Amino acid sequence: MLTVGQLAEDLGLTVLAGEAGLTAPLRWVHISELPDPTPWLSGGELLLMTGDRIGDGVGFVDRLADYGLAALAIGLGVEGGLQEVPRAMLQEAEARGFPLLEVPLPMPFLAITERAAAHLVNESYATLQRAMAAVEELQRVALAGAGPDAFAQALSAQLGAPVAIGPADGDGLPVGDPVQATLLVDKPELDEFDRLLLRQAVTVLALELLRARVAADTERRLAGDVLASLLSGELRNGELRRRLAPFGLRDRVAAVVLDPPPDLREAAEAALHEALRLESPAGLAAGAGDLTCALVHGGDGESDLVALAERLRDRVSRALDVPVAAGVGRAVAPVDARRTFLQARFALEARRLDGEEPGLATADELGSFQLLLSLQDDEALRLFCDSMLTPIEENEGAYGEELVRSLEVFIECNGQWEKAAKRLFCHRHTLRYRIRRVEELTGRSLDSARDRIDFWLALRGREVLS
Repeated sequence: MLTVGQLAEDLGLTVLAGEAGLTAPLRWVHISELPDPTPWLSGGELLLMTGDRIGDGVGFVDRLADYGLAALAIGLGVEGGLQEVPRAMLQEAEARGFPLLEVPLPMPFLAITERAAAHLVNESYATLQRAMAAVEELQRVALAGAGPDAFAQALSAQLGAPVAIGPADGDGLPVGDPVQATLLVDKPELDEFDRLLLRQAVTVLALELLRARVAADTERRLAGDVLASLLSGELRNGELRRRLAPFGLRDRVAAVVLDPPPDLREAAEAALHEALRLESPAGLAAGAGDLTCALVHGGDGESDLVALAERLRDRVSRALDVPVAAGVGRAVAPVDARRTFLQARFALEARRLDGEEPGLATADELGSFQLLLSLQDDEALRLFCDSMLTPIEENEGAYGEELVRSLEVFIECNGQWEKAAKRLFCHRHTLRYRIRRVEELTGRSLDSARDRIDFWLALRGREVLS
């Protein structure tokens, strides 16, 4: 950093007053004879002049000092200019700590400008080289995929000051859109190197966060494809193992299923993905129809698995700011991953049917669902389900699907017409018509507890078979 004192010593300029300001950094050199040159200056300059229009110079010194100029150098003895500096001007410059320099008569102002420019250009080049080397180091950290915390540590080492990276809203690095972030540096004054480095660091950080978001989005899409194929039965045995391996799921797996509000499903999936990243070294998270599901490593024992599921549920609930119900299945071999999903799904439904508050349901709460999951004869189960539901589906065509859905919601709402109609977004009289039509087609009555149980088993049996 070139200072006023360094340039004065280098060129042999006489310091007339204001020695206290000789350590001020010099940004540039400007020549002007105007009574007020400040509109054409930005601060930090050394002003060169002959002083023919400044009067006693007191107000002129004050104007330059208030504007933030580094110093004033006067060429004395020039025809039409000052022959000597007024005493009052010297006293004011000394009182303000504003350097007032004398330029020897044989020395042209251009020599001072050239010498200062050479210093400043060399200094800027050295600063630029240093900043480029620092940016290359930050790029290596970013390309290594070490994450925002490692990037902040590397930047802190370069700046010699604490650095933190947080979201735009200042509430901890978030789930939704990690590209919107805030870079915080605890350093009262920034020099040119700091400013250069920070401008480039912001760009590198933005690219790193964008890369991380793209990678996360890609991973979530792949997880969704795997989960959809798993639940549909498309993936089996060796192929299923191969598709789960990239997610670290090679031994035993377990499903954690969450039931977020309909308008928060996308946010719930992102929150679960982030929670899984923080809580488990292996696993995948994706949407599964109305639910949000995670497959996690299940080889650490049942109590550890339940504790992990509760932590995931808690993180998602806090991220969404609403309590979210969840279910967790038992640990199984990867080829049986669909079974642990059904366990988690049915455990969650069993708790909901019991009217309990949102929380974590485990496979121990399966109740009657355990009977469906333990059946080994798929053909017998299929015949039972078809005998209950096929009359509805075949006799009503496309409308049959609507009838089956209405039947399912009606049973889940324990026969409460208003509640079921609200979930189906229809009038209660419309729902009553649909239920009567179901009864006509099947010869069953929803007033009968036995028939309700048969319908309920058939609906859930279809999920086991699908």
